[in-house]
This record gives sequence, structure tokens and C-alpha cells, in this order.
Amino acid sequence: MEEAYEEARTGAAHASMVWSYTPERDEFFLFSDVIIVSDSVLFHLKETHFDWSSNSDLEKYIIGGTLGYRYSIEDWPGNKIERVPTDTQNFAKLLAGRIQLFPSDMYAGYALLNQEMSAHDRNRVTHHPKPYDRTPYSVIFSKKRPENRDFLKQFNDGLAKLKTSGRYNAILESQQRGDFAIK
Repeated sequence: MEEAYEEARTGAAHASMVWSYTPERDEFFLFSDVIIVSDSVLFHLKETHFDWSSNSDLEKYIIGGTLGYRYSIEDWPGNKIERVPTDTQNFAKLLAGRIQLFPSDMYAGYALLNQEMSAHDRNRVTHHPKPYDRTPYSVIFSKKRPENRDFLKQFNDGLAKLKTSGRYNAILESQQRGDFAIK
């Protein structure tokens, strides 16, 4: 991912996806309209009667995490993350009762559950409806390439057509079902 970012920053590539806006990135990139808003949620077993409204509500739970990922909830006092190499391993730990919560992007989490877990196991897992983080993502276009202003307009026009036609929502639903592999 860092390589794709760097290639777009230097102009070696026209664009890269998906990135959130930061003032530092604004110096180098044109940002497309938002292509997806990522809701980071807490997955748990349906049998676990879990609710939360503040950070202190999470302190009593064992939270799983994936090596190399950064979770905003780990900055909250009292939260500790037990890490393993993959999201799949975290869902396995959740199903085995070795962790009680697993933070993940909602769409990516359900796509992985649908791709990797049995129907029985999938039906045991849910997520809390309150996201702990919400991040809008865009395609970034290098400012080093003048033609990218036209490409950005074409991209935004196409994205708007997808959303108006209903195809955009169909793609998101398809991803959540696991129709697209996330690797």
C-alpha cells in the first residue's frame, strides 16, 4: 500500500485507492468524491449481550486485533488489544470464546466471514450497530500529472452515475455477502 501511495505521490502512477483525507496528503493529491465511508464496528458473538456507549464500557472485554493494523480504540485508556497475524484468526478466536470483541471495518468483516467461515459460524457472529470510528475514503490523484484533473472529473462523474443507478449500493451489498475476495 505504501508503494502505491508513493508512486502516486511522485507521479509515477496516476492514482491510488483508497485513502482518507489529511492536510499532508492534500499537498500532493487531488481527492475524488468519497467512494466509501468505512464504519469500524465491534464484532461479537450473538450470545454475548454486548452494548456500549463510552470507552469505559469496553475495558472489561478481551479485544482481538490483527498485527500491523492500527485501531483508534487502542488509544482509549484501559483498552488492550491481543494481536494475531490475520483477521481470520481473530474471527476463529471470537468463535472459540478466546476474545469477546473484534474491531473491523463492517463490510470487510462480513465479506471475510462469508468467504472463510461456515454458515453455522457466520450465524453466531454479529456487530454492535454503533461504529467506534467512521472514515470517508477517496481515490487520490497525483497533482504531478496535469491530465489528472480531467481523470478526476471523469471518475467523479462515473461514481455519481453508479450511485444514481443503484449499482453502487448493489456492489456494497455484494461485497458484504462475500462475492468479492478481499486479499
